Amino acid sequence: MNIFPVVLILFVVRFLAVLSDDTRLYTCDFDLVSTDGKGYSSPLTPEFLSTKCAAIYDKRFTDKHTYNMYLEEAKAFKEFLMAIESYEARKSGKELCANKEYALDIGERQFFYKQVNLCDCYKKNNQETFLKCLTEKRRELASLINNSDYY
Repeated sequence: MNIFPVVLILFVVRFLAVLSDDTRLYTCDFDLVSTDGKGYSSPLTPEFLSTKCAAIYDKRFTDKHTYNMYLEEAKAFKEFLMAIESYEARKSGKELCANKEYALDIGERQFFYKQVNLCDCYKKNNQETFLKCLTEKRRELASLINNSDYY
């Protein structure tokens, strides 16, 4: 019996399962999107979104719960990003985004990341618990950063 075809089939099935969009946890940048793409803080149109995110965006009036979960996660990410970038700019003595440069400090980011384990969120088994976890952890991160000794 030739085992090669069986091994090949198992490999292909496993590969396709890993690549399947249905099993992947994902986020959507709904905070950056407006219907016309002309908002000050939402300069992108829905065409920017992935297929899955666009489908959720299209149902934002009929499935508000799902849309709002993704929107809250996006807002929490924005809060975190603003906190860490402001923190790094102050610590470096540079203005935020001066000369289109960022005062990125990987060591400091790792310090904060270790206090709030985002990996726990990626162990969740469905989108809702994943998004709630990310939202909570990112808000916790933003709070830690904003209340750190350097501020």
